[in-house]
Amino acid sequence: MPRAIGSKPAQKGDGRKRWHRSRAPPQNHDDSLSTQPAVVSQTTFDERIRAIPSMDLEALPSVIDEARLVENVAAQSTVVEACLQRILDHTAPGSLRKPHPEQVRALRRLIFGKGDTLLVARTGFGKSIIFHAFSVLTGKITLQIIPLSKLGDEQLDDIRKLSGSNPCLITFENKRQERDLIAKVKQGIYTHVLLGPEQASSKAFREALKSVELQAQIGLVAIDECHLVKQWEEFRQEFTMLGELRIILHQDVVWFRCSATLDNEAERLVLANAGFRPVGRHLYQTEVIRTSIDRPDVSICVRPLPRGKTDSFKALHFLLDKCIGLDGTATPEQIPKTIVFIDGRGAIVRAAMYLQNALLKKTSDAAGKRYTIDSTNEAYCVSTIIRVYCTCLAL
Repeated sequence: MPRAIGSKPAQKGDGRKRWHRSRAPPQNHDDSLSTQPAVVSQTTFDERIRAIPSMDLEALPSVIDEARLVENVAAQSTVVEACLQRILDHTAPGSLRKPHPEQVRALRRLIFGKGDTLLVARTGFGKSIIFHAFSVLTGKITLQIIPLSKLGDEQLDDIRKLSGSNPCLITFENKRQERDLIAKVKQGIYTHVLLGPEQASSKAFREALKSVELQAQIGLVAIDECHLVKQWEEFRQEFTMLGELRIILHQDVVWFRCSATLDNEAERLVLANAGFRPVGRHLYQTEVIRTSIDRPDVSICVRPLPRGKTDSFKALHFLLDKCIGLDGTATPEQIPKTIVFIDGRGAIVRAAMYLQNALLKKTSDAAGKRYTIDSTNEAYCVSTIIRVYCTCLAL
């Protein structure tokens, strides 16, 4: 005899309660993607997917949670692609950027598959957006291991563009200036925690990770430029100790590693020492995703310096061949993206000043757009166009 909705569930012969089909059991979002009860009609969920482009980023986790339901598993890739497109549109409005299939595949595995992922893709592919988006879509904390302080600063700026995100960068200097930084991390107030391998291996940070409350909030550990685990194993041994974090953290925390230059030997070392699980495509295993790393748009140019003029930077003047148009006005967008390696901080500064002054002279008499030293005019500011980078370790 059917019972009324909301009445007490019937008892089985062994005393257990029998759920009526109209009464769904409590949801547990930590369960496997294939065990969630189906409570949302497909028509309704399709409408939710179509609404993703107009959603606030803070609303995306609710769609991700609905995609965990059994009847919505087939739509998970579509959901991840739509959410990733929404994030790209948010960070770069008006751009024509589209998610790559490998980005969608990796992010879906990290969110729904409870599996580690190693992604090898060329520079500029968009590897960083994967672990930046993870916390936005899941509400879980991402621990990101960075090799260089400068890279950490840049990643911090990128993450701050995502509404609702609250990232922090842990360095020796930051900890000295902000004494309670680790305590704040332990409280779970940050969405993304960026730090070097030395800080990740420190006693204070590892003690914080043992907090049950913090562990429940961590969802991902990401290592950018993971080939450095092999290249720096001699003088930065902390890189090879990162796998020990796996022992501390909960088993549902997934690992993501990415690189543009990972040969077979380095891949074996990374898989063995960076905390990865055995290779496979099932739950609690590691999937390796490789894409083409060919860069036909990148070339190496070697220019000899004239004898006796090793301090002259005229050999770099060819970089400015396209800096002005036929009408003599500034065309900064035509200057090719170039990295000039120079040994010595002083020489780097002098080379940059030489090229910046050369740009100013190029358009000094132009009637239209000119290069300037005015930093508020970023597109034509010479110090923005020609930048100085001096790298140091992220300690």
